[in-house]
Amino acid sequence: MAESTCEIRHGTTLTKLLMKTSLIIWDETPMAHKFCFESLDRSLRDLYTTRFPNSNEKPFGGLIVVCGGDFRQILPVVPKGTKGDIIDASLSSSYLWPYFNVLKLNQNIRLYARDIPESEACKIDSIDKRLLQLGDGSLYDDIQRELIKLPSDIALSQWEDPIQCMIQAVYPSLLDNFGNPTYLKERAILTPKNEMVHDLNNIIMNMLPGEGVNYLNSDNVCKAKCTN
Repeated sequence: MAESTCEIRHGTTLTKLLMKTSLIIWDETPMAHKFCFESLDRSLRDLYTTRFPNSNEKPFGGLIVVCGGDFRQILPVVPKGTKGDIIDASLSSSYLWPYFNVLKLNQNIRLYARDIPESEACKIDSIDKRLLQLGDGSLYDDIQRELIKLPSDIALSQWEDPIQCMIQAVYPSLLDNFGNPTYLKERAILTPKNEMVHDLNNIIMNMLPGEGVNYLNSDNVCKAKCTN
């Protein structure tokens, strides 16, 4: 809620821990609703009245908060929300945003730390740059229709049945390798909607021999006593 606060009471163990805290690191912040940060802000302003002078006038009560994440990726989920609703729910739309100092990471450290051939490193670096261009909106082929032109090396250009073409491209020789864990873990098809996930699962499962089995799970702890 817009005026909510965190359930942090004075004199509790959590309060004592926060009084000793010098830094909070919050990862994947673009996914969280701005109300989460604002609730913490109001709570810390009240909590740190005995620790920092004029804490009620400082963001997060004067405590340093480091946020990590990329606004090009997933933003807060607003059920049935419009693009404007999602943007309004983001941290960048909060009254706290002007207090943040934005630092950008420009080099893929993991890429250059790995012991891989230079040709493979260049290929991965090219993909990274392409993803950044996609997030920046500079990769559109038609901005008005929001169409993106994919490079020929990652696009399937000739197909009659797009679903079957994609399955064959991602899972070549599926019937010969579906029992190989290494083969399966190296492949995946991502879709923006769960509806397509279910459709793909049904199509692929129907291609495999044998009958399908549903395994059920439970989130409740079984209290039954075990007997030998």
